[in-house]
Amino acid sequence: GEIQTHLPETSVRIGSAEWLEMMRFAIAECARLGLSFGTHNCPGWSSSGYPTVKPEDSMQKLVWSEAQAKVSQSKRLLRIALPQPQADSIYHYYRDITVLAIPSGKGLVTKKDIVELGKQMDSQGMLSCRLPKGEYTLLRFGHTTNNKTNYATAPQSGTGLECDKMSREAVRKYWAGYPSMLLRLAGEYAGTTFTRMEIDSYEAGEQNWTPLMLQEFQQRRGYELTPWLVTFTGRILESEDATKRFKREFNAVVADLFAECYYGEMSRLAH
Repeated sequence: GEIQTHLPETSVRIGSAEWLEMMRFAIAECARLGLSFGTHNCPGWSSSGYPTVKPEDSMQKLVWSEAQAKVSQSKRLLRIALPQPQADSIYHYYRDITVLAIPSGKGLVTKKDIVELGKQMDSQGMLSCRLPKGEYTLLRFGHTTNNKTNYATAPQSGTGLECDKMSREAVRKYWAGYPSMLLRLAGEYAGTTFTRMEIDSYEAGEQNWTPLMLQEFQQRRGYELTPWLVTFTGRILESEDATKRFKREFNAVVADLFAECYYGEMSRLAH
C-alpha cells in the first residue's frame, strides 16, 4: 500500500537560492534527456497556497454578530456600539459587509421588515440611525479568512494561506507568488520542456464569501443578495421555500465562481 509521510521542513528551503538552482537543474536535465517537466502549482499537492498569500486574498468566510436594541416613540434616534463579528485567531483579519435591522423575536422575516444600516455605522462599529418605535435585532455582517493553508501536504517554507478561489484578482496574485517563480527559473525551457502546471487534488475545503460577492450575485442572479444574508443566521426569509431556493442559487453562484475564477483563471494563466 501507499505510505505518506509529512516532512515539517526539507533540508533545502523552498524558494531559496539553492532550491531555485536545483529546480533549474532538474528542468535542464529533462531537456537534455528529451523529457517533459511538470509540477504542482504550489508546494505539496493541495491546493494553491504559499507564504505570499495575504489574509485579504485568502479564502473568506461570512461572520456576523447580533445585538438587541429598543427604540421608543419619543426618542427614535438610536446610537449603539455593535460587537465586531469574530475574526480569525491568527491574523485577526476582518472587513465589514453591512448591518441589517430586523424586528426582534420573529422567526419568519420579510423583506419589508429589513432595514439596511451599513452606511450608518462608523469604522469603530458605532451605529447612529433613526428607526420606528420597536424592538430590533441588529445583525452586523463581515468576512474574515477561514485560515485554510496547504500545511497538511507542504513543508513549512512552502506553507501559506490558500488563495481565494472565487476571486480572479486573488488567483492572479497567487500566480505571481509561486508559479511565476517557477516560470522565471525555467527561462527558455518554459513552454518547451516545462509544459505542465497542475492542480493535483482539491482538499482546501469550502468558502462562502469573497470581496465581490454582492456584485457577483446581483449580476448572475438578477436580485440583491443583502437582505438574504439573514438566512445565514438560521432565519427564514419570506418563506421556507423561498429560503431554500435562495440557498440553492447562492451555492450555484459559489460553484460558478470556483469554476471560472479558480480553475478557469488558472488554466488561462497556465496557457
